[in-house]
Amino acid sequence: MVEVRKAKGDTLEFHKFYKNLSNTLKDVVWKSDDLQIQPS
Repeated sequence: MVEVRKAKGDTLEFHKFYKNLSNTLKDVVWKSDDLQIQPS
């Protein structure tokens, strides 16, 4: 697991980077169909 967050700098540039990273990782990351949310 990797946490990516903006510490300082240009917010717009960070959002562009994050969106590009997220789109790139779609080929690597998947969601399990077996995961079920249990009511509290």
